[in-house]
This record gives sequence, C-alpha cells and structure tokens, in this order.
Amino acid sequence: MATAKTVRFANRSAGAICTCSCSCGASQGASISTASTAAARLTNADEWLVDSGASNNMQKTDANMTSYTPSANSVTIASGDALPSPGHGSVTLNTSLGGTLSLSNTLHVPDITANLFSVRAVDRGGGKVTFENDGVKVEKDGVVLATGVVNSNEQYIL
Repeated sequence: MATAKTVRFANRSAGAICTCSCSCGASQGASISTASTAAARLTNADEWLVDSGASNNMQKTDANMTSYTPSANSVTIASGDALPSPGHGSVTLNTSLGGTLSLSNTLHVPDITANLFSVRAVDRGGGKVTFENDGVKVEKDGVVLATGVVNSNEQYIL
C-alpha cells in the first residue's frame, strides 16, 4: 500500500515557495519518513544545481512551467551582472519515489547556464538542506523529499 505525504514550504511574506508531494510504496522498501538516499534521488531530465547563494529557484526555460506569469524583472548573479527574468511559474520535478517536488514562484531566467535549486528558498519555507559525504538531502518535518550527489564539476545536483 502506498503512503502519500504533502509538505508545503511557505514563504513568510509572499505565499508558497514550494509544495512537495512524495509517495512511497511497500515495494520500494522504505517509508516516506525513512526513505533512503538512493530512493529519493530526483530523476528529472534536466539537472538542478543546489545553490546556497540563490535567493530563489531559477530555471533556464519556461517550457515546463505551469501558472506562468509574465513579470519583467532582473536577477543579479555572483559576477554582479544583471540577467533579465521575464516571468515566473511553477516547476514540477519527479522523484524516484514516484512523487513530485513542485517549486512554485520559480524565476524564468533564460541567460543562466544551469537550473538553480535555492537553499535559501527551502530555508525560508521551514525546510532543511544537508550536505554530507558527497551528497545533499532536502527534507521538511523529518521527511526526505529529495537527494542529490556531487557531479563531475564538484557541484551538488538534484
């Protein structure tokens, strides 16, 4: 029998940052609260870099965004350059648990070189991101929502 749990990261000032739903069946050998690192690994096609310096989640394309809202803004990156952000929306990432990780208010930033998963957005919403032993774990209320690894460029990815 599958167990489902939905967790919402709430931004204290502007509504939801991310809503996460995870499902785990008995055949996978883990409950949602004790999911193994391998079981919770994201399986989406595009990599997401885990970024402790990003204030918001950011995606290169708007192709998979739902609830897209055009809103001309700019994002200042580490180099000090400002990149245009023509809008924002929600992005859903699939996990190997059969659940999803939905990132609302994700900025569309066409000129970034990689999708960015914001540690700050998770923290603002009451979640936790832990880095240990070449891995990263995203959790909320003791529930593992997603994990990632270090890629060949020494960057944490989901």
